[in-house]
This record gives sequence, structure tokens and C-alpha cells, in this order.
Amino acid sequence: MDIAIPRGTHANRIKYPPVKFYRFALNVWNGGIDEHELDGHKIRIYDLAKTIADCFKFRNRIGIDAAREALKVAVTEKGITGQSGDKMGSNLET
Repeated sequence: MDIAIPRGTHANRIKYPPVKFYRFALNVWNGGIDEHELDGHKIRIYDLAKTIADCFKFRNRIGIDAAREALKVAVTEKGITGQSGDKMGSNLET
């Protein structure tokens, strides 16, 4: 499981499931979030553009092949548009 946390905060260690923490500046951590309800609980998940941008930002940790595959799936299955691509690029700049 991968979890984003604000830079400078402490994450408690848990034994299960295995968790990788990714730290972000607060303004970046707060950006690109969609809220969904699941079994009566509100959950926050990064949108597609932020997710793809983060895949490329962390390509040295997850591998360039994973980042490329994420972009390929976004284009072929999710039908991203040029506007979405622009949003991904602006996420990379932050």
C-alpha cells in the first residue's frame, strides 16, 4: 500500500499491510484530490492526473516501466484529453 503524507509529519509504523510512505510539500499533498464515499466512509484519493504525474516524479522508486504503463493505461483505457495532459504537466512542476 502506498500512502502520501505531508512533509514533516510522523507516520506510525504498522506491521500489516506493508506500507510505503511518500512525503509531499503541504500544497502538493493537498492538490488533485477526489472525494468518494465507500461503505459510508468518506475517502480521499488522488485524481488520475496527479497519480500519473507522481508516477513520473517517483520513477526512480517505482521504476520507469511502471510510470510508462500508468500513462499508457490512462491514454488507452481512461481516454485522457489534452487538458488532462496539461494538468499532469503542471503537477510535475510542483
